[in-house]
Amino acid sequence: YLFLNITGRNDISSALPVQNNSFFYPSVNLSFVFNDVLNLPTQLSYGKLRAAYGEVGKDTDPYKTSTTYTSSSGFPLNGQLGYTRSTTLGSSDLRPERTSTIEVGTELKFLENRLGIDFTWYKANSRDQILAVPVSNAVGYTTAITNAGEIENKGIEIILNGTPIRMADFQWNAQINFTRNRNRVVDIAEGIDEIVIGDQFGYSGSTVTMKLIEGAPYGNIYG
Repeated sequence: YLFLNITGRNDISSALPVQNNSFFYPSVNLSFVFNDVLNLPTQLSYGKLRAAYGEVGKDTDPYKTSTTYTSSSGFPLNGQLGYTRSTTLGSSDLRPERTSTIEVGTELKFLENRLGIDFTWYKANSRDQILAVPVSNAVGYTTAITNAGEIENKGIEIILNGTPIRMADFQWNAQINFTRNRNRVVDIAEGIDEIVIGDQFGYSGSTVTMKLIEGAPYGNIYG
């Protein structure tokens, strides 16, 4: 009636600096099937409570720890291949991204398992996200790679299921579900008002972009 699971994982990534390239992340979840040990009304066929906490670590793409050179077509002369320094400044101090999630829920079944509900509440926070943030052009770059920001997601999930008809040669199972997720940008890099995510998109020549702005939801589109 009582179940406990514990996991642990350690990754080593060559895309991160040597001092930060090894990162450990655990998880633990506990569930309690209380109808096995408690005297409950006969209408309740099954009851379970569960809780979980977990972390996930993530590295980044290669070559983010240093400033690289990129090829430039037709440069420097007569189509000869040449290279120019990237406008993005790398960082030798990058840390792995981390997402921590907490979740609680219950599963209940009634009337000999003909009616059931599964409810979950969760909250996930992603920290130390590796992003290219804007910097002053006076330093010789337009963006710099750094660990910046925190994004929070939280919400609920509800599943209702039932068996309206149960016969010897026919059974009808029905299910309906509802989910709600709310997210917001909790924090971005100090001294920065917004971070543009990805390239411009939409119709050719548009200036529509997706931005990270503190206090606003992730995914808002600005133009």
